[in-house]
Amino acid sequence: MAPGNPAKKRRTQSPGAEGQEENEKGGVRLDVPGARDDSGSSADEHMDIDAGNGAQSGSNAHRKDRKRPNGAASAAGELTQLTQMSEYKSNVFRMETEELLAQLKVDYERRMGPLQKALHKLKAIVDSIPAKEPALIVDAEKEMAKKHKIMIPFPNPRPAKDVKYKFGYQKPSYVNVVGSLALKTMVKESAGSSVDLALQVPSSLFQEKDYLNHRYFHKRAYYLACIASGINDAQDFKCNLAFGLFNGDPLRPVLIVSPSGDGSEYDFTKSKSTIRITLCIAPDVFPARKLGPSKNCVRPANQTESAQLPPTPSYNASLLSDTTYFAHLKRLHLIATQCAAFRDACMLGRVWLRQRGFSSDVALGGFGSFEWAILMAYLMNVGGNMGGHVLAPGYSNYQLFKATLQFLSTRDLIKEPLMVNPSKECATVGEMPVLMDGEHGYNLFFKMKPWSYKMLRREAALTIKALNSSTIDQFDAVFLSRVEEPYLRYDLIATIPITPITTTAEPSPDDTDPRVTYARRLYKFLAHGLTDRVVNITLKLPIPAPWGIKKCGGDLSELKAITVCFLLNGEKCHRVMDHGPSAENKKETAAFRKFWGEKAELRRFKDGSILESVYWGDSKDAKTPVIQQVINYIIKQHFSPEAAQGITFVGDEYTQLLSKHQIPGASATTKLFQSIMTGYETLVRDLRSIEDLPLIIRHIAPVSPALRYATIQAPLPGLDSAVLMDPPADVVLQFESSGRWPDDLVAIQRTKIAFLLRIGQLLEESATHEPITTRVGLENQEPSFEIFNSSFLDVIYHSGPSFRIRIHHEREPYLLERRSKDKTLSPYTRELASQALSIYNRTFIKLPLHTTAIAKLCHRYAFLSPTIRLVKKWFAQHLLSSHFPDELIELFVVRTFVSPFPWSVPSSVMTGFLRTLEFLATWDWRVDPLIVDTSDGDAGGREDVAAGVVVTTLKPADIESIMSKFEAIRKSDPGFNRIVLIAATNYDTDGLTWTENGPSRVVAVRMTALASAAVEFAKVNESKDMMTLFTHSLKDYDFVIHLDRGFLPGGKKGGKKGGEEREFKNLQLQVHGEKVMRVGFDPAGLFLRELAKIYSTSLVFFHGTPSSPTIGCLWAPHTSTPRPWKVNIAYSTIPTAATEPSSSKDGENDHQEEQVEDGDGETDRGTLTANRAAIINEIARLGGELVERIEVNR
Repeated sequence: MAPGNPAKKRRTQSPGAEGQEENEKGGVRLDVPGARDDSGSSADEHMDIDAGNGAQSGSNAHRKDRKRPNGAASAAGELTQLTQMSEYKSNVFRMETEELLAQLKVDYERRMGPLQKALHKLKAIVDSIPAKEPALIVDAEKEMAKKHKIMIPFPNPRPAKDVKYKFGYQKPSYVNVVGSLALKTMVKESAGSSVDLALQVPSSLFQEKDYLNHRYFHKRAYYLACIASGINDAQDFKCNLAFGLFNGDPLRPVLIVSPSGDGSEYDFTKSKSTIRITLCIAPDVFPARKLGPSKNCVRPANQTESAQLPPTPSYNASLLSDTTYFAHLKRLHLIATQCAAFRDACMLGRVWLRQRGFSSDVALGGFGSFEWAILMAYLMNVGGNMGGHVLAPGYSNYQLFKATLQFLSTRDLIKEPLMVNPSKECATVGEMPVLMDGEHGYNLFFKMKPWSYKMLRREAALTIKALNSSTIDQFDAVFLSRVEEPYLRYDLIATIPITPITTTAEPSPDDTDPRVTYARRLYKFLAHGLTDRVVNITLKLPIPAPWGIKKCGGDLSELKAITVCFLLNGEKCHRVMDHGPSAENKKETAAFRKFWGEKAELRRFKDGSILESVYWGDSKDAKTPVIQQVINYIIKQHFSPEAAQGITFVGDEYTQLLSKHQIPGASATTKLFQSIMTGYETLVRDLRSIEDLPLIIRHIAPVSPALRYATIQAPLPGLDSAVLMDPPADVVLQFESSGRWPDDLVAIQRTKIAFLLRIGQLLEESATHEPITTRVGLENQEPSFEIFNSSFLDVIYHSGPSFRIRIHHEREPYLLERRSKDKTLSPYTRELASQALSIYNRTFIKLPLHTTAIAKLCHRYAFLSPTIRLVKKWFAQHLLSSHFPDELIELFVVRTFVSPFPWSVPSSVMTGFLRTLEFLATWDWRVDPLIVDTSDGDAGGREDVAAGVVVTTLKPADIESIMSKFEAIRKSDPGFNRIVLIAATNYDTDGLTWTENGPSRVVAVRMTALASAAVEFAKVNESKDMMTLFTHSLKDYDFVIHLDRGFLPGGKKGGKKGGEEREFKNLQLQVHGEKVMRVGFDPAGLFLRELAKIYSTSLVFFHGTPSSPTIGCLWAPHTSTPRPWKVNIAYSTIPTAATEPSSSKDGENDHQEEQVEDGDGETDRGTLTANRAAIINEIARLGGELVERIEVNR
């Protein structure tokens, strides 16, 4: 997609109001403390906050240099530009990245003026807060509650009433802005952004042992309450105050300052930002060696030494993180001055993380923009092989971005920690990723949990794979697509209630967050029990909302439920047997039986092995998927029966929408279509056994949706079920080459009829295993269509399968093409030849290739077939099937599986279905073609015997060719009057095979609107009441034709699906004969084609499957406006009364045609409008008994 695409611009633009503006009067300038020591101490007491320009003098010098360009500088600039182009994936990708960054960058000078004033005012207020003498906890709480009406945000456990240490307040020793505003890496966000203001608490307020037993965090909370009281009592600064948790850390509350919106001098609403006031301390307040990951700092009252106590790495890291704000800001600023592309790479990483739902918050993965930036900063020096570095200052923003993702995806920081300047105290503890800042003894990734880290690495690997793709530009998927939507991202979602029984576990002194404590235990049991059934397990923790400064809040123990999201292994998730250890291994056997309880049993298998096992096929509810049975049992066994009973699942509802015959699991496709596949094998065997044909059968190819696992309902419930398959499955038959075929197109059609008659006769005569009924049918019998294929053979097995055979003769395309180019023939004759050639290519060349490709992919992807069937049902329920051929709908779904990025391949019907609708809702078919590589990356090519072509994977040159053809079509038809959609594949690079006859622009727009509404409904309603997605309102149509169900397939007059028992044998034979005659009869389709032929210029018809009883009708816009009279109008009209009748000379009205002369001397013969009532009556007359009634809406 070209970077100038307006649709893309709309997607990349996100409203934001981050910016910064310097004080016009030369007041306190916001500046990064680039040359300060780690403690952040300053000789003067003023606030040295920054909006981001750390090296302003350097920037000014750079601007001066740019004012005096010379030849060398110009040449160097050109060289740099060429180098950057080679550093990117492609030139288009580079331009797209530059456009994205330009739209995301914040105009600091223009937008951050109000915020700057507020920051300066806050600093003045904080400076004016009077010091408080140290007081005991009782007095401190009493004074804060009674005098200031503020509740101190103590973390749990709260300090006891009898603690001896005291709480005091003194003016902060240093104040500065930290984070993305200081580094100038903010991006525009629709939800607004937050600016972090760090206040350094004076070291004199702490004692030597305050790092133990939450004493530091209690004093920190009191200090923050004092800040809140001072701001709240300020009369000249109006704002909204609330307490919150800093990145979800329950030990570190922050004060959130929101604009009041009163329009006052210090109101910063226009900046669309909030200010988070957080606290920090100098690095030398507590010895870092006492706070290492292997140390214990939470001890019982009677325990003073930590030697026998378990370590508290999370507690220690939370404390140490308060000592590193300014040191890390200094490091990041230094790297930003050394590497010109560092800030842009930080912004790209920020966008990438945000689109995937990652944040520095514990509940959102614990990896956000800060972790991304600091990781890049450290990779400038370490992380490479043999002690080298991963990144270099000369890298472009794309190279920095991609190399960082490559590092995340390939290096497991749990097994191989990244240590920067490690010391003896930097030992690693627990199963968490480690980026160790050895200087401060601090793991920067301490907020990450095993599940979030595994998901981060998975997303990084998927992005690297997409960036390495040489065919399709994946820029949108990398940066613009919202990946975090659970119902598009995960295959199964379970909401597990937290009951009091479930939380009973061995307490740990490091359990600072009850959410994480419970989640760790839940993840451990689920990962152990589900094994390879799942690819990834992600736990979504509840996020506590900010609370008022006069209220108690931040209590994370009152949890109601936790959401667990699963990425399933499609091939193994519904396995009914789990194999355990051998009976000879006593230790592992005991652990297996302890975990599975009564479900574990000893079994002997066919190979002679005796293993512990768990069988899931004996469930009372056979419709419950195995994966859900396993999860329910694990929760019941290791947590509580109440929790297991309260679990709600989302995902299986979509499978149940297909049919009652749908079987959960990867084997569902094969089982549902086994009957028709067996029947097809029988047909092939019977055809090849025929010996009395003049020519040998060369090839037999399936071309029906039923033979590629793609019909909405199973074609047959089973063989010998007294049900005949309807409609019959199409099959193409090709004979060996022979010179005895005639060279005349009409004679070829007559020869085909003779062959089909003979084949039918021989099949009936040779049928020994079961009766076969054959009949030759005619099609395209209009006089002008004599060169079209005119015949087919229906082969109906009395056990159920039925097939419709057409003969493929390889000389036809040559004769048709020669006829279409023969200048001696009339244009109409040549046009008919072109149409016949197009139909020939579609039926005999492209359809066999398409069927083979789809059938192969359905075997490769277990959930492709049910997804295709469900999407087809959605199209049918919304009366769109008559405009979208089966093959086009199948390509929509196949794209979701073969090009799934930014997600992985769907392993459930829910993700496959919703992602397909998401694509249809966001696909701008006006500027982008649909490109699907059905080879799915298979190396080499395969030759199709029937088509006589070699099918290979798409290459970059093929993509360029497709785009060139697409642009040529759009240029020649900018109004979308002939071709609307382009669907190209590796076997059809023209992209017109399935779309040259529709849909029209109106129908395509309707598809997009319906898909968008369906996706939004699924997101808002959390997949509840999914039948609403398939409920279609008939009020959208001008009038609706209701058909008599009795004449439709499955109706009483059209034949029942089940067998009809009759008392007498002759009556049973008569009923069976009637069923045979009705096979392939589609009265609704025939009626619809007749209507479309007659009213193609005045009406648009919408219909679903052959059994659908409704046809929606919309009037063409031009039928609503009067038009001048003329002959041969294509529809019934009626005169309008808009013209005054003219008078004859004698003053009497004559009965001749009225003629009124206008001011220009021209004659107006009156106007006509569509006679809608008459047209509707015509339709009713044409339908006869098939039409039950016609409902007119407007």
